Amino acid sequence: MTRKPKPNALSRRERQIMDILYKLERASVGHVLSNLADKP
Repeated sequence: MTRKPKPNALSRRERQIMDILYKLERASVGHVLSNLADKP
């Protein structure tokens, strides 16, 4: 049986976005952007 490859790690920005979504549970793009520490 072959092993499945590990999924790629998230970038720093992707991790920030996922952390915000996890904290807020539901959020619009505007909510996510307003919660980012360093704006894009």
